[in-house]
Parts: sequence; structure tokens; C-alpha cells
Amino acid sequence: MLLSASILQRLKNSSPYARSTILLRYIYLHGFASSPQSAKAKYLRDCFAKLQIDLKTPDLNQGDFYHLTITRQIRQVEVELQLVIPVTLIGSSLGGLIAAMLGERQLQVQRLILLAPAFQFLSHWYRALGEEKLQRLSKGAVFNGLPLWREAIAPLKL
Repeated sequence: MLLSASILQRLKNSSPYARSTILLRYIYLHGFASSPQSAKAKYLRDCFAKLQIDLKTPDLNQGDFYHLTITRQIRQVEVELQLVIPVTLIGSSLGGLIAAMLGERQLQVQRLILLAPAFQFLSHWYRALGEEKLQRLSKGAVFNGLPLWREAIAPLKL
């Protein structure tokens, strides 16, 4: 899936230490409204585990979907990157956008694997929400006890 058959075969025949030095460190960043418990995250962890490679899958929601921001997610992953160890970031959707942004900022990010990255996602929001809802969003509007952006994303099917 992510690695060619020849690389997989070479890795199967090498020791766990050799694999870790060949493949560096891997972190999977899930998408918006997803989690490390998603089917995709579990599948990737299982594939990496079969190769005896650790795949970190941080919870970018940090148990607080209400206050979720891209800035906070970037800071959270930057903590993971504090060790000066080369890393490969695998990002899906919004996690792909976060990975790309970190790739620009952090020297230890050696590789990016982006799965449908959410580039230019705001342009979709602007069209879908309209001026009135954007004004309410910018003021922190709440709908049914939740931030308005949660009401707004339901019809977008992100």
C-alpha cells in the first residue's frame, strides 16, 4: 500500500533495529472529526505492526472537539517532533494539511505522505456558509449549545 513490494521484502528480512533506522519514525495524523480509533488509523497501525514498525497516532482532538483549532493541532504535533529524529508524517484530509504545514516548518520532517489533503478547505466553507454565517462564526456564535461551525459542517459532509 504505502511501500513498494521490494522495500517490504527487504524490511521483512532485516532486524527491527535495521528497520527503524531505514524507515525513521512515523506519525499518522487523522482528519477532521476523525480519531486514532478510525478504521484508517487502525489499518495503518496494523500494517506497520506486521513490519514491527511503530506508528504513532496522536489524537488531534485531544478530547476537546469544541475548541479544536489548526494552530493547537500543529503545536501538539510539534511536541512529538521535539526529538531531533527524522520523521515521516502521514496525513489524511485535515491531517494532511497539518502534515504539509509541519513539513514547511520542521527540519526533522523528512517525508510527507498525504492522503487527500484538505488544501484550500476554507474556500469550500466560504461558499457553503455564506456571508451571514461567516460573520456569526467570527463572533463565536453558538447553536444548540455547540459552536456554529459544528452546525455548519453537517451539510458539507467533510
